[in-house]
Amino acid sequence: MVMTLDQYRNPACAEYVGNILQHVGQSKNTWLSDSRKKAVKNLSQVGFPTQHHEGWKYLDITPIFNVNRQDGASLFEQGGVVEAATARMNAYAVSNYVLINGVWGNKLGKPVVSGTQSYHLSGQTKMSEDLRAYLADSVAQEANPVAMANGMQFEDGLCLQFEKKAVVDECTVNVIAYAKDGAAEIFSRILIVAEEDSQAKVVIRHLGAGYGSYLDNCVIDVILKERASLDLVLMQDDTASGTLLSQVNVHQAKDSNLQWKSFIVNGALSRSQMNINLDGEGAVFDFKGVCTFGQTERHYQHITVDHFHPLGTSQQVFKSVLGNQAKTEFNSIVYVHRNAQKSQSHQLNRNLMLSDEAQAYSRPQLKIYADDVQCNHGATTGQIDDKELFYLQSRGFSKNEARHVLIYGFVKEIIQTVPDVEVAKEIETVVSDKLTKLLS
Repeated sequence: MVMTLDQYRNPACAEYVGNILQHVGQSKNTWLSDSRKKAVKNLSQVGFPTQHHEGWKYLDITPIFNVNRQDGASLFEQGGVVEAATARMNAYAVSNYVLINGVWGNKLGKPVVSGTQSYHLSGQTKMSEDLRAYLADSVAQEANPVAMANGMQFEDGLCLQFEKKAVVDECTVNVIAYAKDGAAEIFSRILIVAEEDSQAKVVIRHLGAGYGSYLDNCVIDVILKERASLDLVLMQDDTASGTLLSQVNVHQAKDSNLQWKSFIVNGALSRSQMNINLDGEGAVFDFKGVCTFGQTERHYQHITVDHFHPLGTSQQVFKSVLGNQAKTEFNSIVYVHRNAQKSQSHQLNRNLMLSDEAQAYSRPQLKIYADDVQCNHGATTGQIDDKELFYLQSRGFSKNEARHVLIYGFVKEIIQTVPDVEVAKEIETVVSDKLTKLLS
């Protein structure tokens, strides 16, 4: 059956799109006006996706956007918000930067001084013209309609720039989503730039706070210049009524190296779309992810990698532990273009099912247009091995203890790749606590 354009446009979201278009003219970020006008034109043409789109096949976004939500940024000025955010962060180590409902709270963190520049993304931003131009271009050319909505509505955010040859061993960003009551819509935006020969370790925590429901529409742009190295750990610890829709845009220059780890622990619904552009020869992208859901939570992990030049490497390992009626999707596609000879790409998705009702959708894909490459992909889905379970029980473990040991062993190899010992311990605690609840 041939699909018509209207079947790809979501009519149920038409009112929401109309409200976005109205907001553009009211924005304080006037330096983005031209880019936002282009984005308005694009969004008007494509609309929001339906499930006829391959990338949105398993997620109906209509219920997400057919909700009257208040502007999350406006809550920042209300009493009790900072206190609630601070209380939420107390369970974690001190943060260098804090975004609350998309607004950078300067006084809440302890900024990194050596080798790092930080800027607001508000109308009075002090970013260089080059960085402004990149961000404006990102807004104008965004293809994901949900991320377009972010580009047309964010009013603040954070830019981190690691200076040339700088070595930054610790940089932590807490992204707080807060809703007191009712429903809130939040637009979080982060731009990370690693200059030539810089080395940086970054931790981003998505944390939910408050008792209301929220939608955090988050976009993270990452630029790695030549020979830059960035190790980024992202942890998602949203509330049981929190929704996180995130877009990650990455551009890597020659011999740059991005090590990305994602730990999706809590949240009602999340979707992550990562677009990785290996724009220079010898660029390396390494992704490792873990999702531990045990009720009715859903996570959709989408990754697109483009190898444009020779000698590039991309590796992906994504593991899910699913109980009750939880769902995950791993949809990854790697393009190895004609000039990208001697590229390497490996994709692996493994799912551990703790319930007959849990669902895992797996679709690793390769599109290869070069003839001298090393590429492979694989996926496995199964349950706990009865023989391993029996062995541990024969050694004195209770059934629940044995299950916990085996499940934790399944995800441990990902946690062990976190380079910072304290951060690894923090993640280990959060994941282990979640597994205990999952098995209770």
